Amino acid sequence: MITQLQNDLRDDCFTLQRVFEQASETIRDESISNYPIFVLHRDEQFPIGLFLTAFGQYHTHYSYNVSTLEELVAKSIVAMDAIDEFRKIYKSPDEFFCFLIIDTDENASPHPRFWFVPIGGVAAVEELPNEMV
Repeated sequence: MITQLQNDLRDDCFTLQRVFEQASETIRDESISNYPIFVLHRDEQFPIGLFLTAFGQYHTHYSYNVSTLEELVAKSIVAMDAIDEFRKIYKSPDEFFCFLIIDTDENASPHPRFWFVPIGGVAAVEELPNEMV
């Protein structure tokens, strides 16, 4: 079953595809990280990553920052002992966008979640197991 969040994320990926591609390429081309991760949230300011777009800008459903695996480890969002497993599961950034879902809605999952969305595709969103966070 596809959730509203999945639908909203796919819509935003379609709208912001070029923005996400450029951010991902820059992170990799500048040797900042091989693991770009987009942070989906609804806060005006968010303490993870660098700001990309605000909720409603370009008619999007969420605000987005861009981060890296290394920052998420430093901020204890990804456990040190889960780094190797995360790298094995991480999908090619040339083919997928990786999202860290931070949903502050009171009905949302209390755990951060990682989802992969195919670039330019409408295939199902894939979620990483909670053991990664």
